[in-house]
Amino acid sequence: MGITLIKKLARISRGVFSPTDIREEWKIDEQLAWCRTFFKFRGKEHYVDFTNDWKLLVMDPAVSKINELIRDTGYQYYKTFYFEDINYVVLTEEEAEKLKKERGWRT
Repeated sequence: MGITLIKKLARISRGVFSPTDIREEWKIDEQLAWCRTFFKFRGKEHYVDFTNDWKLLVMDPAVSKINELIRDTGYQYYKTFYFEDINYVVLTEEEAEKLKKERGWRT
């Protein structure tokens, strides 16, 4: 799960997030599945955690950490809502503000 999610986040990153050497470790109990996903980015190893309580995948802490890693690029991941689906897009702050203003987009 973690490897796939990191690869998907990289794929939509507009080239600003390019992790390598991705691997994951799992811990599973009756109430929670926890996936710590390690990757190299800009020559250093980092990790993010994804959790799943068997109903809901929690990605926000991982995406926030990745946003810190790419902050200097001017791009950030933004969470969007479409009906009950949650999606992430990578935008500049100006692009996000324009969508909010012109289309009533919410993050």
